[in-house]
Amino acid sequence: MLFFFNNYASGLSLYYFVSNLITIGIMLVIKNFILDNDKIHAQIQENKKKPKKENKFQRKMREMMEQAEAQKKK
Repeated sequence: MLFFFNNYASGLSLYYFVSNLITIGIMLVIKNFILDNDKIHAQIQENKKKPKKENKFQRKMREMMEQAEAQKKK
């Protein structure tokens, strides 16, 4: 991209270069200092242990499948 944008005004190349450097810096700070991978992993494992709640549609579908299986057995 640097070679492509060098054909245009120098301000455009400088803008893209600086904005990419800032974005890379922000991502490194977030990844290394803000996020705690162990804490996130522990939270995911804890959430996996919780039973899943069944909404109205899922409950209705389960009941219909149970009825269909009961009719099959007859």
